[in-house]
Amino acid sequence: MNALTVTGKGFRNKDRAIFVYDLQIYVHSFIKMDDSYLRSKDSLDIPYVTFPDLLRKWAEKNPNKTAFIFVDVGDERYELSFGEWYDKATKFAKSLIGNGVHKCDVFALNGRNLPEWLISCFGIQLAGGSPLCLPYLQKKNDFVKVCSKLGRVKMLIIDPGSDGQNCQFLKEMICTDFGTNNVELPEIPDLRQVFLFNHHASLPSVNTVAELCSRECDVDLPRLDPEDLGLILLTSGTTNTPKAVPY
Repeated sequence: MNALTVTGKGFRNKDRAIFVYDLQIYVHSFIKMDDSYLRSKDSLDIPYVTFPDLLRKWAEKNPNKTAFIFVDVGDERYELSFGEWYDKATKFAKSLIGNGVHKCDVFALNGRNLPEWLISCFGIQLAGGSPLCLPYLQKKNDFVKVCSKLGRVKMLIIDPGSDGQNCQFLKEMICTDFGTNNVELPEIPDLRQVFLFNHHASLPSVNTVAELCSRECDVDLPRLDPEDLGLILLTSGTTNTPKAVPY
């Protein structure tokens, strides 16, 4: 299922209650099922809604309301509204499709708690893909093992890091034509492109999330169904290689 968790500070109590009620309806429908939503023999009186649909609903209802507040290491404050979040995620999704991705593709997503992470995650879901959520400063061997076993990992969207830590990771791990963003990594044959959260001086030609969000692509987004895979998380890996857990 496509997942949405909102913990921002911009809700009034009434707004928070309504949004939580939306989520409770969804969870209640899920609990009632014996098999799956589409194949359940039970007659459900509540229509299904994907979490990107919930985000669109709140973007239309309260476009200027703050969804998340980010504070960086320099105490600079950035507020992400529902409207901006949904608009950028939609443009990001259409740019992904314009770059040749398809429904059910997997996207490795690696980064800190930044606006680019949220926009990328929901953009991937709107494009019909599944974000593979990797820990920040992912170990190289674990990255290769997880992606090679999972398959269908078509794109890496990565936070360069405050000091460019992940840029070195990219240079060491992947034979990349940084002029085109094309990737060649024999251990992960499906991996084709890499994008950064934001620009970094050590990789000046690599495209970024912001650039994808600024493009106007005339493409249709795919239909999302309740049984589509929406998110892939990893176990801690404390005893062995982290395992991918789909949701």
